[in-house]
Amino acid sequence: MALKYLGETTLTNYRIAKDTSFSETAVGKWKNGEVTKLTSNTAKTLISYFEAFNVENQKNIIGSPTVDGLLILVADRDRHISRIETEIKRLNREIGSLETELEASKKENARLLESIASAKDGGLAAAK
Repeated sequence: MALKYLGETTLTNYRIAKDTSFSETAVGKWKNGEVTKLTSNTAKTLISYFEAFNVENQKNIIGSPTVDGLLILVADRDRHISRIETEIKRLNREIGSLETELEASKKENARLLESIASAKDGGLAAAK
């Protein structure tokens, strides 16, 4: 059903992508038939989107959204936002861990450079 809506709509890939948080490239592949299977979450989001705007019964205009359709669309957006926030938190933890490793590496490099300098100085003193 979602792919049927995509095939029939006059909405641009950009508009659909902007409204649904999917990439414009993905929307284009779905509309052009390059991808013929959608995950259930993707299909549900697209169906909710098109039902919210009555695309099935509209040719060149966006109809008035239904309250239920908009509520589903908002819930889907909230779900996407929550997923993104969770990913941001994970990435921030990873960045913190990498920063800690970087500081430890800098200290180790400084220690090694100091050892090398001391060895050179000791070698020069012994040669005299």
